[in-house]
Amino acid sequence: MKDEIKKWLPLIVPGAIALAVVAFFVFLFVIKFLWAWTIPTIFPGAVEQGLIVGTLDWWGAFKLAIFMCLLSIFGWGGGCSGGKKSKDDSCCEDWGKEIEAVFEDEPKPKKPPARKKTTAKKPAKKTKKA
Repeated sequence: MKDEIKKWLPLIVPGAIALAVVAFFVFLFVIKFLWAWTIPTIFPGAVEQGLIVGTLDWWGAFKLAIFMCLLSIFGWGGGCSGGKKSKDDSCCEDWGKEIEAVFEDEPKPKKPPARKKTTAKKPAKKTKKA
């Protein structure tokens, strides 16, 4: 088993690095495309005024890709435990079940109570005596 790993390791490591580099450049292209497709449509006035660029250059796409990678590693990648690995990773499954239970057991809207008809007498008007 160890001999097989040693045999394939020189091929796997460079292949994985090459795949990561290609994926990163594809991600850069996707960022540039999505920026040019959405930002001028969403913020046309800001693009016309020069507050936001209409097209993103490669350096800007690279910086945005690095920022998104850092966010995914340190910010959003946490799941239930906020990025820290816990002994029990079943919290996400439990959380999903709790959410489903909330929507299944959602109470139906209650009808307002019916008004009771009152037969109270109106107070008598006071008359002024002269």
